[in-house]
Amino acid sequence: MLDEMIGLALRRLVDMDVCPAGLPAPQVTVLLSRQGNTYVTENDIDGVICARLKEKNDTQILKSLTVWKGGQIDLPSYPFRRALLALDERNCDTELFLQGKDGVITKKLSLI
Repeated sequence: MLDEMIGLALRRLVDMDVCPAGLPAPQVTVLLSRQGNTYVTENDIDGVICARLKEKNDTQILKSLTVWKGGQIDLPSYPFRRALLALDERNCDTELFLQGKDGVITKKLSLI
């Protein structure tokens, strides 16, 4: 699962060269929903993807991965995390993939 999400993010980042204002580099966030759908959003620091999730009635997110252009795994922005929580209260249990000391770890959104 994680390898697939990382691969998807890295493939999307290959062609991204434009860095929007406010970001040090392009980034991609990959979301896996309760319904089994995968969503990818680029440079989305405000949670704009939440409108699409709501439109598709697919609001419960099980896993989230944010990757920078250089391949670094990071925490999604604070506004992005707040948007996920506002979208669906069950998203407090969303597992965020994070870079740990010895590899990738997960933390629940509610604990961040």
